[in-house]
Amino acid sequence: MRERAAERLRLIAGWKQAQIQEQLNKALSGVSIEGNMQAFERASNKIQELQAKAEARLEVGQTDLNSRLTKLQSTVATQQADDQLQALKQEMGMLPPAEEKTEEKVRNIEV
Repeated sequence: MRERAAERLRLIAGWKQAQIQEQLNKALSGVSIEGNMQAFERASNKIQELQAKAEARLEVGQTDLNSRLTKLQSTVATQQADDQLQALKQEMGMLPPAEEKTEEKVRNIEV
């Protein structure tokens, strides 16, 4: 699951880099020699801005994925604890046998 998310992020990053390269090519194609430094500076700033945005999106995506994974692990741990508690209660005779529970459910449905 993490590998798939990482691959997705790599593809997105590659796509963004291709877009940046196209924008850079467009920006530099119409530049005269005198304005070359200014165009280069603008292109450099634009690239840095786009990289910062991409990094921020990546960070947000990873945070969301980690949050979901933590929540899932917590849910699984809670369910396992509940199952163990039920087993211990059953073992200690604090719950009716499983067969009686089934009969009670059937009676409740019929009523």
